[in-house]
Amino acid sequence: MDGNLISIKSRIKSIDSTLKITKAMKLVASVKLKRLKSLFDMNNLYYEQMKDILYKTLSYYDLKSHKLPDCLKQYDSNKNLYIIVSSTLGLCGSYNFEIFKKLEDILTKDDELLVIGEKGIMHFKNFENKMYDDFKMLLLNFTYNNVKKMRHFIFKIYKQNKYKSVKLIYSKYINSLTFKPDIIKILPLEFNLEDYKEKFEFKPIIEPNVNEVLNKMLPHYVDSLLFNKLLESNVCEYASRRNAMENATNNANEITNEFKIKFNKARQANITSEIIEVVAGANSSKGE
Repeated sequence: MDGNLISIKSRIKSIDSTLKITKAMKLVASVKLKRLKSLFDMNNLYYEQMKDILYKTLSYYDLKSHKLPDCLKQYDSNKNLYIIVSSTLGLCGSYNFEIFKKLEDILTKDDELLVIGEKGIMHFKNFENKMYDDFKMLLLNFTYNNVKKMRHFIFKIYKQNKYKSVKLIYSKYINSLTFKPDIIKILPLEFNLEDYKEKFEFKPIIEPNVNEVLNKMLPHYVDSLLFNKLLESNVCEYASRRNAMENATNNANEITNEFKIKFNKARQANITSEIIEVVAGANSSKGE
């Protein structure tokens, strides 16, 4: 076989091997995405109900009180803490890049980071200020209890360091093809209570009192908020990975088809050349 044909055949075989991998990874990502999306839709119902109950309770609480819960206190400081949600696994398109770009546009010299995901740890390895990596593997062992542990940690360092704010940078899910980085404030919690002022015809009886109920409820609300947004980021990660593997599969198919056309053209050229040589040899024999 001609050397050019051998080279093309070798390339086709190599691309076919890659194609099998991208197809398998697309299938795995699709299965995980379907499961996570279903879980996210169910969790949204819980989160919205928790938010609704909290707002109703807050509408009877004096937010100007001097004895505010810690998660409602505003500290006079120049530094913020940013919680970055990145992936640990790769091959997920521009998922991590968009998150990092969003942060770098707003990061100041005083700010500190809490990074979730190995990709974020690697990207910010030369970060000059404090970077917490205590929960870098959270999304690989993603449970409500582990999110609750992270919330305890965030509350503790918020009081110790007196951050101006704690903000979460995560990926907001639009649809299976569209998701964008978004920022929400975790601490101090802020509420727009205008829509909840007249929810009840009569003021409800809250036992033992509004303050105690709110002190118990606020941490649970933050837990549900963090879990919901981290779950949403997880959905976006696998949607991005599924899309990236689908694009890679399509590209591999196109390249394979191009090489097959080249292979067929080269083989036809070789056959034509051999026929010409045979005919030329036959004519030469007749001439003798």
